[in-house]
Amino acid sequence: MSHSIPTNRRLIPARSIRWVALASAIAIVVVMADALSKWLITRELGPGASRGDIRIAGDFIELHFAQNAGVAFGLLSGSSTIAGVLVGIVIVPLGVVLFILAGRGPLWAVAAGLVLGGAAGNLLDRIGDQMVTDFVSIGRFPSFNVADSAITVGALCLIGLSFRDSSDARMEDSK
Repeated sequence: MSHSIPTNRRLIPARSIRWVALASAIAIVVVMADALSKWLITRELGPGASRGDIRIAGDFIELHFAQNAGVAFGLLSGSSTIAGVLVGIVIVPLGVVLFILAGRGPLWAVAAGLVLGGAAGNLLDRIGDQMVTDFVSIGRFPSFNVADSAITVGALCLIGLSFRDSSDARMEDSK
């Protein structure tokens, strides 16, 4: 008795490749924007810079140089090695799942690209000194950066799309 594996089944169907390409392009743009913003902040407000903070809306919104050894919002900040290892372990399976989700359509691709780009941006920033540069401060909320913003917006979009799809599926089942 021989069991054959179907060869026509792909992880990402051919018709979905364009959405995966869109997710990849968005991820690259996010990585570039994140790297550029961190470079500019380090140059203008980092160690040895001539100015300290840039106030945008009084004390409520400001730009300032900060380094974060932890993960999101300073969690695990006392252990940069553990944070780096966790990020490294999570990024590969996360990338696979996000590329599969990106194949669902353009909105999924944009959301997945934002999350992938943000994760990659912070991972690249962490290489070397095991720190991530943060620079946006809003009120009492922990400082964050372009990559963190992309991850947050992308994740919220993915959650919204998941709820929409499950709602659509329930509507179809009730017909």
